[in-house]
Amino acid sequence: MKISIFILLFSLSLFPNSFNKDQYYRYLGSLSALTCSPNDLQKYNKLKEEFRDTGFYVPYRTGLVDKEALRRNQNLLKEKITWINKLSQRLSRNLKKEDITFTLESMQNSIDKNLELKYKKEIKFQYGVKLVNSAKNSIDNIKKSFYELEDKLFYLFGFSYPVNHLQNRAVYEDFKAKKDYLNKNISFVRRKILEDGVSTGRGRDTLFRTSLDTIRLKLNKTFVFLDDDLRYDLEWLIGQLKKKKKYSNKRQYLSGIKKWRIKSQEQFDFYNKLIFSPHKKEKKDKSFSVEKFKDFVYGQEGKVYSYLATLPDIYRKAYLLETMLYNEVGSLDPDGIDKYDVLKTFFNRTITSPFNNLSSNDSIYKHIKGLNTSKYPWSNTLFRTGEYSFTYHYISSVKNIFCPPMSDWSNALRDKNLKISVDFINSHNADRDKQKPFYYFSRVSMLGRINMAEIWHKNNDSLSTIVGKKIYNAALSEKIKNENFRYLFKFKQSGSEYMAIDIQKENYVVELVSKQIYSFRDPNIFKFFARRKP
Repeated sequence: MKISIFILLFSLSLFPNSFNKDQYYRYLGSLSALTCSPNDLQKYNKLKEEFRDTGFYVPYRTGLVDKEALRRNQNLLKEKITWINKLSQRLSRNLKKEDITFTLESMQNSIDKNLELKYKKEIKFQYGVKLVNSAKNSIDNIKKSFYELEDKLFYLFGFSYPVNHLQNRAVYEDFKAKKDYLNKNISFVRRKILEDGVSTGRGRDTLFRTSLDTIRLKLNKTFVFLDDDLRYDLEWLIGQLKKKKKYSNKRQYLSGIKKWRIKSQEQFDFYNKLIFSPHKKEKKDKSFSVEKFKDFVYGQEGKVYSYLATLPDIYRKAYLLETMLYNEVGSLDPDGIDKYDVLKTFFNRTITSPFNNLSSNDSIYKHIKGLNTSKYPWSNTLFRTGEYSFTYHYISSVKNIFCPPMSDWSNALRDKNLKISVDFINSHNADRDKQKPFYYFSRVSMLGRINMAEIWHKNNDSLSTIVGKKIYNAALSEKIKNENFRYLFKFKQSGSEYMAIDIQKENYVVELVSKQIYSFRDPNIFKFFARRKP
């Protein structure tokens, strides 16, 4: 046994870039034993539950509770409580089930009509008063259907509806860039009050509720043709309302709204207690459930960081990359094209300061003892606060970092991600990379489904990535020739013009001159940006 271990370690030292999958899983098992014991899981679940019940966000400035940021938002929170009370009363008087089948069908028909007219204009170059008026009429019908949903499903629309979540995010980012910490905190507390939803079982409906805000604001500015973001969101909404019965369960929502009111009042009282507290200047207090939860999660992340530091370079990097792909991409992107760009984005940060450094401002920092973090730029890039959302304490997938999922499904996905990751580690050449992605976001997972491109465009260049792999399929070519498809939008990439189409609920890209067919890379799921050179 000792001889075999010696041979393995000797071979690893001789071939530092060689990778053995079985050995990787042994390392993964050792990590799980260190950070994912039954006691660890029990403590995580207990603290997470306490955090969800009473873990209200607490802003800090210079190490102290930012009472001014809380005080400036108390009136808004009070208005929210009043609004929730009225919403609860209105819903309790109107528990009759609403039939929205016709409304949804009418909306979808109008969307299809608008896309048909858009195809005639953009691809067939037809234009005229009749076409424009028909397009306007289809938009009016879409709006009419949406207004009917607002009336029938009023309990799904949030406080201060419609909220401009994109503008709120832009304001926050501006204060953050200027290091105006007071106004940054004020704007973030305001966002936390507005970016909220009802618990109707597992999780809250915050993403759904905030998406309705953005859809409404986009509809207000749409008069002739749908842009693809709005088309995408409207069809997502139709699908959600058709398949998820919880949205039509008024009694379940009434119960959730009553709990929402209680929790919002508790939040108001908690903030008042902090604002008017006369002692200790309210330093960071571990008695807050949010602080206890954060301390545990980042402590576990610190253990992972320290353990990874003991591994050979190839295994440490493989863990970082496959963990990122597992949580950032999941089972999406079967061709692996987006995954490879995600890895390129990560790599470009590992060679760029300050993205590859840790400091005392990072949540994990105090949990790393006796390590020279400058030796581990890849680890720093993943665990640096603010870079990857799944490393945050309040994101459910954070548990995957210190408790790697080991189900058959998870291991099958991990095997695919490991292959992509190890190939990338051994073969990526940044000098040959014409497009150097540095940022990306997934609009469908953003609160409010906001388009960060409208914020990032000032300092970054959007990368064209919609065209995927070439497809050679006679049946598809015939359908395209006979125009048996639904047109989505036209775009340019690398000097050529393309159209995105839908054939039997599968999206494809067609080069307009050659008619070559390509797979479709959904820009709503991954949008990449390169840093603009000064």
